[in-house]
Amino acid sequence: MMKGDWGPNACMVIAILAGMLPVSVAQADSWDPADDSAAGATVLPAPTETPALHGPHTMGEPGDYTDWFALPLEAGTRYVVRAQDTTGDVLLMDVAVGLLILQYPYYFTPMCTDTYRVQIIGSGLDVNYDFHYAIANPAPEMLDAWDASDDLPGGATVLPAPTWAWQSHGPHLREGIDWFTLTLRAGDTVAFHTPENRCGHLYTAADVQGACEVDLPATLAFLAPWGNGLGARLTWVPESDGVYYLQLTDNCAADEDFDDPYTLRYRAIPPHTADQNRDGHITLTELLRVIQFYNVGGLHCAPSPVSTEDGYAPGAGGDSGCEAHASDYAGGADWHIALSEVLRVIQFFNAGGVTACPFEDTEDGYCPGA
Repeated sequence: MMKGDWGPNACMVIAILAGMLPVSVAQADSWDPADDSAAGATVLPAPTETPALHGPHTMGEPGDYTDWFALPLEAGTRYVVRAQDTTGDVLLMDVAVGLLILQYPYYFTPMCTDTYRVQIIGSGLDVNYDFHYAIANPAPEMLDAWDASDDLPGGATVLPAPTWAWQSHGPHLREGIDWFTLTLRAGDTVAFHTPENRCGHLYTAADVQGACEVDLPATLAFLAPWGNGLGARLTWVPESDGVYYLQLTDNCAADEDFDDPYTLRYRAIPPHTADQNRDGHITLTELLRVIQFYNVGGLHCAPSPVSTEDGYAPGAGGDSGCEAHASDYAGGADWHIALSEVLRVIQFFNAGGVTACPFEDTEDGYCPGA
């Protein structure tokens, strides 16, 4: 689970796992040989607003490379956990909640009331550390305008439906998990992008409503890093209209500060309207339809979406209340097809196909080729 290079203090991983069976009380010793397994986790009192410390602990002797703790946590309450070596330095770690990788130190708001096990795994180096935990009261500089409730799906930030142009939301601060919700349309190519390195998962509304961390299913789509300095991105085509939830986790890159701000960008590009049957190809008949609009000097909305093969009618003027034709892009939708726009469709015809390519930033949002 570790990412990046480990420094001299970057020698642990914390894994927070929800939904476990009741935890047996650990045996006391100097520090509990039973705590090398989940079943022998050291049971700690429930966190309060007064920071609690447990330790010092040692790790690194032969066979002693992991410690387990158990914390009773309440749904909807924000907590903070951290491990700190005895010199006072905060250790650099990754945190995993289920399968989500997050940068340590870590603020955590559980979705369900349960006993949560915390696993600390040593890198094989000798280390002395204290385990700290508390109900979190972050300093004002740790919060942004959306952090009050967006740690849980019920407090997710509601985003406007995506449009063809990139939309931005933020900046946010990295302090654990942020949830966003928005309505997506079947068949549109939806793109999410964070210029900073984040990780995330996209779920349906049914997947997250009433769920706990361990109940979340395999994700519909994964927002993943795609190159140094390029942040993370996701391209996905919904099969059905509906409300979806985007969960963004803390920083995916261990070599960056956990509290750097990030901005979420997103857009949606529908299938090209010249591709009337949405098979990804421009036929001669479909090409001639665009040429018809060019020859008559314009187009307008059909009386009803199903009254023509593509929802448009030839001729300038008329109703322009429907979505503009994908070929009408030069200088914005003006309900006229220019020669350059006709030539673009001819390019798609000659290339054997057309695909939405939201990250290429082409003039019309599409790329030639099947």
